[in-house]
Amino acid sequence: MASTPVIHPLQEDALQILRATFDGFDVNKDGRLSTEELLRLLASLKVTVTNDEAISAIKSFDADKDGALNCQEFLSLMTLLKNMTEKNTTTPPV
Repeated sequence: MASTPVIHPLQEDALQILRATFDGFDVNKDGRLSTEELLRLLASLKVTVTNDEAISAIKSFDADKDGALNCQEFLSLMTLLKNMTEKNTTTPPV
């Protein structure tokens, strides 16, 4: 059964970069990011999170409940982080 593709509000070039990043940090090439792999990936992006925060993020975005993030789940997490970053960096009206 084919799944419906999830549309992410990221530009196609950003999606390609994130997919390549996902593949690069998926050390064991199982198509999923473990907690350790996610921590390394986020650290490379200068996003500092604790082990508990990474576990919580995985639990929140792990739609198939396999204990890790597949690429679609990872893209959903990155979309949220992007949106949070944009909200924190917008300048208030003068």
